Amino acid sequence: MKTALVAFILCLTTLSFAQTPKVATATLPKFTIKKHPENADGTPSSTVSVVIGKTTVSIAKITGTAEDIVKAEYPSKGIPAKAIAACGAWWAGAGDYFYVIKKGTSYVVYQGWQSEEQTEKGFHWKQVKTLKLQ
Repeated sequence: MKTALVAFILCLTTLSFAQTPKVATATLPKFTIKKHPENADGTPSSTVSVVIGKTTVSIAKITGTAEDIVKAEYPSKGIPAKAIAACGAWWAGAGDYFYVIKKGTSYVVYQGWQSEEQTEKGFHWKQVKTLKLQ
């Protein structure tokens, strides 16, 4: 009797696990960076793209060797804490930067810049791409 009871309980447990639906994890966007060789003047450049799942969207080609920006640096660059990813490059006294956030059913990419010679503060952020979620 005990063996039958244990077998019955195991059967119910197996059935309940088998019927539990698997929840797909959402794929968050990330930046990919393609670094190009230096030009004849010795200036490096990078192409910045956003990848969401299997989709890659080119954002911009910028001067400098772009790298991911860690979250600890977001406040100093004026990047919102809710940003999912950020990257940028600094070269010869100027830099271009990017971050992506989720807004409703879309991801929005922002581009900013900063220069040693600018008189105003900040990174001049502006929206450059909206990527719809499917």
